[in-house]
Amino acid sequence: MTEHESPSATTHARPATPRAAWRHPFHLHGPWWLEPLEQRHASALAVQYRDPATSGMTGLPLIGEGLDATEWIRLRNEESPATYAFMHARYGFVGYGDLFLHRDEGYLCMWMGEDFRGRGWGRALVQHLCALGQRGGLSVIWSSAYHANLPSLRAMAAAGFLTMDLRALPPDEARVFVYRPLRPFTTEEARAGMVDFCDRTETGVRFDDGRSVDFSSLHRPEEVSP
Repeated sequence: MTEHESPSATTHARPATPRAAWRHPFHLHGPWWLEPLEQRHASALAVQYRDPATSGMTGLPLIGEGLDATEWIRLRNEESPATYAFMHARYGFVGYGDLFLHRDEGYLCMWMGEDFRGRGWGRALVQHLCALGQRGGLSVIWSSAYHANLPSLRAMAAAGFLTMDLRALPPDEARVFVYRPLRPFTTEEARAGMVDFCDRTETGVRFDDGRSVDFSSLHRPEEVSP
């Protein structure tokens, strides 16, 4: 799987820069770019988001009875201005990414389309979102993924994300929490910052003072590309 979890926050975002500043296309490298998610992406999004497991891995709503792709897009855009279609010069819509914005912090959520997994493009999507967040004035980008989701965790590690020895209480105990510092952070500042972010944005995630899962497998030499 190639998905990162959404914080599922219930509060309104307070971005570091005005909403309009996030609603522009962004290209970092290669044949990919981000463009603001709009209703014109609905049909392609519905096709690429067809695997129900994507919803389960990200915490994003399913598209199905009672919720079509146009409503899905509307709801995502209500939660954050930084919602994007991940586009490819040849294939068009290949994935989705967003940054949930609060103050000068962001929480990254993404998924690669059903037809475009296993190509290593998830790394490019994460890199694009991080570069965009840096340009937008964020100080840090948080994220998480299930500990069994090694392709996603490796994609984030390749983009400079660092893991935290931080364990959530049930039902979130299987999540690995990571951060991409865009200014200097100590390990303790990062741990406290993630806990504070989840509290301020009312995600419902609660933490204990123990350690998380063993992260050593993230640094194995074999290549596993999302």
